[in-house]
Parts: sequence; C-alpha cells; structure tokens
Amino acid sequence: MVCKFKLKTGFFETKPCTLSVREKAISVFYDDDSDDEEILIMDNDLLSISVIIRNHTTTEIRIHTMDAIYTGYSLDENKTDGIIKSFLNEFSHKVCIEN
Repeated sequence: MVCKFKLKTGFFETKPCTLSVREKAISVFYDDDSDDEEILIMDNDLLSISVIIRNHTTTEIRIHTMDAIYTGYSLDENKTDGIIKSFLNEFSHKVCIEN
C-alpha cells in the first residue's frame, strides 16, 4: 500500500513524502528534489505505530523506532483506510488506532 504523507522534519517544517508498507517494512521517500535518502524501517526496528484520526478529516501517523519518532499527516484521506489495513496486516500487535 502506498499513500502521500507529510512528514514533520523540524519545528513548523514538513516535507511531502510517499509512504509505502510492504513485506514487514515501511519505506518513506521524499517527493521533493532534496538529497535526503529513503527511510527504511524494518519490523525488528519498529516499536509502535500510532494512527490518530481527527474528525475524519486529518489522520496523524506516528512511527516509533529504536532510533527515532516519525510524525506526519496523510495527504490522501481516501487511502487512509488502506494504509491502516496495511499497518494491521504487517505489524498487527504494534498498531494503536485512536479516534
């Protein structure tokens, strides 16, 4: 499953990304022409995934790893259900969904 995602990169700073979930891994690719490399998060590095659905208009995603916390917002609410299902299929016991 693939969705557009806005990743927090600093205080009041975000970057558009593409988030992909497949085969027990999460990949994040920056959509701009920056020199930032792909972020690849494997299941064994993943501590938890929090999905916070706010008023059915914005979905916040927090990915906690051994080394970092990645926070961002879905840019395509039509694909939110699909990305949540992918998280549950690949990382079921590490996913927390809040409404």
